[in-house]
Amino acid sequence: MRIVSGNLKGRKFKSALPDGIRPTQDAVRETIFNILGNFTDIEGKVIADICAGTGALGFEALSRGAKAVYFIEKNRKIAEFIERAAADFNLPEDSFSIIQHDALKVLKKMNDFIPGIKFDLAFIDPPYKLRLGNGIAGLLDSENLMNSDGIVVLESDSFENMIVPAGFEILTERKFGETKITLSRKKYV
Repeated sequence: MRIVSGNLKGRKFKSALPDGIRPTQDAVRETIFNILGNFTDIEGKVIADICAGTGALGFEALSRGAKAVYFIEKNRKIAEFIERAAADFNLPEDSFSIIQHDALKVLKKMNDFIPGIKFDLAFIDPPYKLRLGNGIAGLLDSENLMNSDGIVVLESDSFENMIVPAGFEILTERKFGETKITLSRKKYV
């Protein structure tokens, strides 16, 4: 597994992947960022990588100039993997934060963790079998955690349909075998 583009392009994750992780494939990550390029610029953005797993999507965003990434990952061993990867990539400590907590619980109290936080972009990649994506997207909307015109990228199995929160509109959906990527954007208010 490697970083596809940006200033970390070609850098590989050194640590062995923890058991139970389903990382987003390099080609799928590259496609996600190519599609995002049609709708937004990553540079200078504040990003949430929710159910982060390896953190590959967040690291890809940092490589492409994101201002900050907040990795939200419940599993302690996986959160430690993200921390080791950040150290291996020599990322500045102020460019990322790892929140080791249940995504649904932390999003309900996000302002307790980071007062006034709003994301420009959120990646949601929960374990497919748990089908948490719609609940997480709903919380991003109901808790007002996205900036106007913010984009949510949901990775799910190809059979799960995104229930678009009231404040969002679907931009595009793409399927890659058993994986579906849905991009939605917060409507201007």
